[in-house]
Amino acid sequence: MTVLVGRKNHKMQFIMHDNRLYHGIDPRQCAELFRIAHEVARENDCQYIATVNEANLSAIREKLEDPAEFDRLFSDNTVLELTDDTDEGKLLGMTVDLIYEGVKQHNE
Repeated sequence: MTVLVGRKNHKMQFIMHDNRLYHGIDPRQCAELFRIAHEVARENDCQYIATVNEANLSAIREKLEDPAEFDRLFSDNTVLELTDDTDEGKLLGMTVDLIYEGVKQHNE
């Protein structure tokens, strides 16, 4: 975030984190992380993009005292919600079958 908002030697206006960043972090601390990210992004006209799984969202929702805060941090800022319920809910809009048979492994 420091590199992003410092805007030195780059033109990026967003930062993205995968759900793995939040693994093992207490939900209260995750909630605080998203509070800070929301504030920093708003004050610096940039985006904080995160992929967050349902288990983490539920745990954070439980720790927030004000349900409106969850909406302000998450629901109101959700651009795309991916699910695996149907092909339309997947990132590419379809099921991708990867064939692994016959592929030489790097350690062979």
